[in-house]
Amino acid sequence: MPPDPNPRTAAVSLAAVLRVLPGPLIVLDEAGRVLDWNDAATAALGVAAAAALGRPLAELPLPDADAWRAWLAAPPPAASALT
Repeated sequence: MPPDPNPRTAAVSLAAVLRVLPGPLIVLDEAGRVLDWNDAATAALGVAAAAALGRPLAELPLPDADAWRAWLAAPPPAASALT
């Protein structure tokens, strides 16, 4: 069976895969608000997705919150540093 060319189906399939990743997945917008949070993030950080979604990551009660805040405040790496 060929893959479904519908982009909506592909997005739903990708979202399902990301939710079951064995490692924490946290997706932030440009302002640092949580857009996505998988089950592994809940297990690792002790914060449920429902409590995290839509909130700034820096405001969540995370372990070692000061380290998270410092990481969020740092400028993102240059694109060349990612390759």
